[in-house]
Amino acid sequence: LVADQLGTIPADSYVGATSSGAPKRLLDTREEGKPVKAGARRCMAVAGEPGDAAVVNLTPVLAGGAGFGVLVSSDVSGVPNASNVNYGAGSVDPNVAIAPIGDDGRVCFQNAELTSVHLVADQLGTIPADSYVGATKSGAPDRLIDSRELM
Repeated sequence: LVADQLGTIPADSYVGATSSGAPKRLLDTREEGKPVKAGARRCMAVAGEPGDAAVVNLTPVLAGGAGFGVLVSSDVSGVPNASNVNYGAGSVDPNVAIAPIGDDGRVCFQNAELTSVHLVADQLGTIPADSYVGATKSGAPDRLIDSRELM
């Protein structure tokens, strides 16, 4: 078991990415034929204002091996030991992530230094800055427990 807290969202503080409530496609690296390399970062422009929190569904696909990734603000250079999404070789492993929007209007997927992976990213919505308290300043999850360390 690995449990990471993303943060807290008040019920009345969520704006959908589209008027219909459907997700908005931000990125599909399969279309360009260039996976996110091991240790690389891929940034995406999102709806919302700098400081707001972007809610993004991350779907790693066609990974070369096991790995993980984290969604962070584009203002952040270092990434803590936490993950928003874990993936295996050839698997499809979607997960929702939340990160503050950087001053340039973007959030970034930071891939672990293990293997390359294609990424499909869809923005689900935005949470205004005054309505969301992230678990960490970077927007990355806060590692609460890793049962592998208890053995």
